[in-house]
Amino acid sequence: MNLKNEKGFIFTLDAALAVIVTLVVLAGVATLGDPYTSYKQHGHLQLERYANDGLHVLAMKGTTGKALQLLEKGDVQGCKRVLRENLRATLPDNIHFRLKIENRLTVYSSDYWKDRFDEVKERVGATYIGATSPWANFRLLAWIDDDYENEFLSQITESNWIVYSTSEESDFENQISRREEDGDYYYDAIFIPDADIPFGDLTGWKLGNFSETENRRLIAGGDTIYYNQDLEGLFGVYYRERERNDDDYWNEDYDMVLWNTEDYILEPYVRGHLIPYPEDYWYYDYDPDEGISYLGTGPESDLIEWDLPGIIPDRGGPGTRILFNVDFAKSAIVAEEGSEDWKTVAKRSLYGKPFVVLLPIQLHVWRGGSSNA
Repeated sequence: MNLKNEKGFIFTLDAALAVIVTLVVLAGVATLGDPYTSYKQHGHLQLERYANDGLHVLAMKGTTGKALQLLEKGDVQGCKRVLRENLRATLPDNIHFRLKIENRLTVYSSDYWKDRFDEVKERVGATYIGATSPWANFRLLAWIDDDYENEFLSQITESNWIVYSTSEESDFENQISRREEDGDYYYDAIFIPDADIPFGDLTGWKLGNFSETENRRLIAGGDTIYYNQDLEGLFGVYYRERERNDDDYWNEDYDMVLWNTEDYILEPYVRGHLIPYPEDYWYYDYDPDEGISYLGTGPESDLIEWDLPGIIPDRGGPGTRILFNVDFAKSAIVAEEGSEDWKTVAKRSLYGKPFVVLLPIQLHVWRGGSSNA
């Protein structure tokens, strides 16, 4: 067949691609031009805005923070009520929602949607990361009998903690046994950084009951055990009796060597980290000699005094007891070095939990009837 005189056109690859692109563009224009599709897309974008704006308004008004505090205190119904009321006031009447805080709480615009959420065909979600303190309103009772300890206490406590301090034993004794309406102890922890007096038998007995209660913490240090040897059993130690003027008690060159850094108290540090301890401060000799830190002159094993533990935790029962074999409160205020480290280990001993927990908060919204549906 002779094609020389035949008329036609050459369909090159470039031309083919151009046609395909043109068809795609035209199809897109046709789709966008369809009234139903345009309305549907607009409706979806509107739902996205409702979801994002709903979470944003909750955060800006402080509702998210308030709700998380209620949740941490165990008031689940109060948390749900605050979230539901504020979202209803923020979103249009025909917009329904489900808000979920991790796996801890789910709240719907109304109970009607609890069993119908999976049936909703068009819903849009948004996520907000909320930060919460596990123990907001943490309650601390402290025995404070000098200015150094008072300053130390002010530097290791948070503004959202409830702190009560005293140096009157009768007051201290009464506060130890203070209870909530449901019978639980009012305070989460008791802090005795350096008691310079012997407590009465009743005070010691109450401290024992408190420290053996689930989720309660007793932290002591300095001269507390020296003046209150009846308390040594609470901390799982035996105080080796010596004269107070014994040179073995007088710190000449030992610092605190942090060793078991897998323990929560020392997690921010690497093994062998040294916290300077003033030369003219006391330490004591306890048995057993096991701790998460020790006194020593350096981070290497042969420079550590393994029979002189520095921080001695006892978590053998439902409660927690932690003994510091140093005057850490005064050291943090007076010492030229190591102040922040003393504050860190003290605070982590008191608190016992991460200070901030991040929680994903997810809000789904969809259209429906009235807000009561």
